[in-house]
Amino acid sequence: MGDLPKVWLNLKPHHSVFEILDGEAEIIGPFSNGKTGDPLCEIECAHAVLAGSDFPASRDTLNRAGKLRVISRFGIGVDSIDVQAATELGICVVNTPDAHTISVAEHTIGLILATSRNLLKWDRAVRSGEWHLNVGLGAEIHGKTVGLIGFGRIASQVAELLAPFGARILAYDPFVKPEKATQVGVELKGAMEDVLSTSDIVSLHVPLTRENEGLIGEEALSLMKKHAVLINVSRGRLVCEKALANALESGGIAGAGLDVFREEPPGLESPLLGLDNVVLSPHAAAFTRESKRRSNSVAAFQALQALRGECPRFLVNPDVWESRRV
Repeated sequence: MGDLPKVWLNLKPHHSVFEILDGEAEIIGPFSNGKTGDPLCEIECAHAVLAGSDFPASRDTLNRAGKLRVISRFGIGVDSIDVQAATELGICVVNTPDAHTISVAEHTIGLILATSRNLLKWDRAVRSGEWHLNVGLGAEIHGKTVGLIGFGRIASQVAELLAPFGARILAYDPFVKPEKATQVGVELKGAMEDVLSTSDIVSLHVPLTRENEGLIGEEALSLMKKHAVLINVSRGRLVCEKALANALESGGIAGAGLDVFREEPPGLESPLLGLDNVVLSPHAAAFTRESKRRSNSVAAFQALQALRGECPRFLVNPDVWESRRV
């Protein structure tokens, strides 16, 4: 196998990865034989990396990886990758934007239902031997207004799943044309403030960039209705957690459903962990059998394409293609 390109894995893959790369590449790294180890071991000799969202592809790491031709992400976010450095070094960065769409959209609906209907409060009450109705009235989705901040693949799927509930759906996304929203029965608003102030449920679906870090802070939360809930399955650093905790404690908003946090895992000192009007999950929105199979298969295939000198479909840094090292 010495002549084959080396593909480094930084998390346990679906068996489809081994099937796709069989005979085409040598798999190395902590999960090459089902064993864990140093997250950055053997990176210097890798020609390709198949990585989860926590792969720390800093400029220093990429400079060390002198043979690296492609980083292929099991998922959509590339905020842990220094894409500019990768481009300068001729390294392709690819992701799998379609693979997690259905799973994350369904998880969004799950968080909306859990927060709106007090499902965890009911669960805890029954488990503790209580059988009463004084944990607070829930709220229907039917007839409510759901606001989507960002209207890409996942938000569009959320809108489709929400349609049968009979909700009015708003969206704010300055990069989306009104016709796209109208086609799926969504009202596109020209300002985020309009969505925040009008919606009973606000769900975040934007990538983390330098400009929108802290997008939902004290000012944004003050615009929301007191009975509204906030859902975040995107990136934790979009939300100022201290401001959110204050709003939840003071009654500024009614609840929140969070799959992502500023620090993951959140520290035990996080004020969000002690609140009973918050539903939490451990960055698991995409954690389904179907989603893993899709993302792993597409990521492995695109890595193989780049190693063969073929342009991958989901190339994040297309400028690299003319000066690539593959």
